[in-house]
Amino acid sequence: MRWLFLGAAIVVLIGIGLGLLVAPKQNEVGVLDNEEEVFLGLINNYRAENGLNPLVLTPLLEEAAQWMSEDMKKKEYFSHTDSQGRDPFQRMKAFGYNFNTWKGENLAYGVLTGKDAFVLWKESPGHNANMLNPQFIVMGIGKEEEYWTTDFGGYVPVSSTFIPTSPPTEVPVITEVPIPATPICTCE
Repeated sequence: MRWLFLGAAIVVLIGIGLGLLVAPKQNEVGVLDNEEEVFLGLINNYRAENGLNPLVLTPLLEEAAQWMSEDMKKKEYFSHTDSQGRDPFQRMKAFGYNFNTWKGENLAYGVLTGKDAFVLWKESPGHNANMLNPQFIVMGIGKEEEYWTTDFGGYVPVSSTFIPTSPPTEVPVITEVPIPATPICTCE
């Protein structure tokens, strides 16, 4: 009986170990890919340099942002009005972020890295204002290839908020402003 229990424990431990070796799905809600982590580190460092609190990720805005980036790529458009005719605020509400609070959205097309998205938005007055808005305390990041969406909000839904447990260990230092040949961005 003792050997049976020990054998079952070993199988469970091996299963857990193998589970840890499997990389998370890149666009799974709550799991940022490397470029999204870079962007999160850059925006929160930028906010700290400007005396602001870091933005906390929330699944409701993560889902809305990721859906938007995927939809723009799949249907080949670039607009704050999505393929279902919703503006960012209607879309955020549809994904459960229906609080009466500050909200905003930044979109970018034509950039592949978190650093390039950050630089592009930092150099645009409207996007920069969103990134540095003290009313925004939560956000969602969605990236699908060269399509980027960040949704911002002013209320933390306590029961469903998460904070990344492993912030990027290395945030690139921006020494030059590399702008892709055809980046496009818009904010609302």
